[in-house]
This record gives sequence, structure tokens and C-alpha cells, in this order.
Amino acid sequence: MRTLFLFLLFIFTSIFVFSQERYVSRVFEDTVIIKDIVYSNADSWDPVYTGVYYPEDILLDVYMPDEDG
Repeated sequence: MRTLFLFLLFIFTSIFVFSQERYVSRVFEDTVIIKDIVYSNADSWDPVYTGVYYPEDILLDVYMPDEDG
């Protein structure tokens, strides 16, 4: 029973691994990159309790295909 289960698991795994075709060829030639978008703000950590507050921006980079409808 265990051997049959392992064999079937191997077959199904290989089917899914070798059937992937989405990222094989390049669909778009150019990429648009938008950098340093502030999407949140993090509180500062004050380990010695000096009372100084330094909030830090959390930044995001967005990569998207050019001319994608």
C-alpha cells in the first residue's frame, strides 16, 4: 500500500512539475519599475526609553510589464 501511494505521489508530482508552461517564454519585453512607494509607517524601537521617536517609512517596489492591458 505504501509503495503504491509513493508511486502515485511521484507520478502526480511529475505531471504538475513538467506541465508548467507559463513562465517558460518571455511575454512582455519591457518592465516598468516604480520604486520607493511608502505603504506603511513603522514605530521606532527605543530600548533605553529616551523618549525619542523616529518613525520609519516602509517602502515598496512595484515591477509590472509595460503595455499590459
